[in-house]
Amino acid sequence: MNENPNLVDEYDSYIAGVYRILAGSRSEEELAEFLYTTEREVIGLSVESLEKLRPVARKLLALDVTL
Repeated sequence: MNENPNLVDEYDSYIAGVYRILAGSRSEEELAEFLYTTEREVIGLSVESLEKLRPVARKLLALDVTL
């Protein structure tokens, strides 16, 4: 965990996009693509491939997000 106070809410802006997919289409492909695009274009990480994010997408899709 990063202890930089300027980064406390770093991921807050991504939650809406993830939640929209989890509550809507529930598409593994769409979620993996969202994560991949976010990591590369928004966060600036060098992600090797979209395939590496599929396990993360599957774990997120296993969450019950119903209110």
